[in-house]
Amino acid sequence: MLLSKIFSIIGLTLDIIGVIMLFKFGLPSSFDKEGNVFIIAEEQNEMESSNWRKYNCLSIISLVLIIIGFIFQLLSVIITL
Repeated sequence: MLLSKIFSIIGLTLDIIGVIMLFKFGLPSSFDKEGNVFIIAEEQNEMESSNWRKYNCLSIISLVLIIIGFIFQLLSVIITL
């Protein structure tokens, strides 16, 4: 019974961390939210590319945390059966 509660607490904690991260680092949209129009140039902004990789990685990590949290919650229910 105690193990079930521990798994449930771990699962809920991972879920809330994942949701907060997903809210903050959600995948960037393909258009500018302020309505700015950009001209495509032959150069690449390394800082923007780095930011995109960071946000993409963190959004994937947040989804993985949510999935692992659900697995822990599922295990806590299975243990009580």
